[in-house]
Amino acid sequence: MMSGWFLVVLVVCDTDLQVLLQQLMTRVEKLERERYYQVAFSASLMTTTDWTSVGPFNTVTTLVFRNVMTNIGNAYNSITGIFTAPLKGLYYIRMTGSVGNSGSVDISLRKNGRSMFGIYNTNEKYSSSSNGMTMVLEAGDQLWVTLWSGNSIFDQGQLSTFSGFLICPM
Repeated sequence: MMSGWFLVVLVVCDTDLQVLLQQLMTRVEKLERERYYQVAFSASLMTTTDWTSVGPFNTVTTLVFRNVMTNIGNAYNSITGIFTAPLKGLYYIRMTGSVGNSGSVDISLRKNGRSMFGIYNTNEKYSSSSNGMTMVLEAGDQLWVTLWSGNSIFDQGQLSTFSGFLICPM
C-alpha cells in the first residue's frame, strides 16, 4: 500500500516538474526574443562637417542618410536610405532637416510609398525643423525620407537626420 502512494506522489511531482520546466522554457525564449529585438538607428545626411547642400531637384528625390551613428539590428541601409522593420512592433521615427540654398526645406517620411508626415520650413538658410511620430510597423515595412522638388536640404555633420527605434514588439 505504501508503494502505491509513493507512485501517486511521484507522478504528481513529475507532472508539476514538467509544467514548471515548460514555464521556464517559455520565459527563457521570451527573454531571448526581447534581447534579439533591439532595433535603433540614427543617421545624418552627410559624412563631412563642411556645409553641404543637396538639391534642389526637378523631381521628388529619396534622401540617403550616409553618416550612420547607430544601427542596432542593421535595419537601416545607408546605400539606399531605407529602414526596413525587422519585426512587427511600435516604433518611434523622427527626422530633422536644415534649410538649404533654395530657401526652403520640404521633406516627407514615406512608409511603403505613402506619405506619413513631413516638415516644411521657409525661415532662413540654416534654420531647422523636426517632426516625429510613433508608428505600428509590420515586419518588412519600409521607411524612407524624400525631398520634394524645388527644395534643398543642408547638412554639416549632424544637422539633418533620420532616426528611429523599436519601443516594443507586438
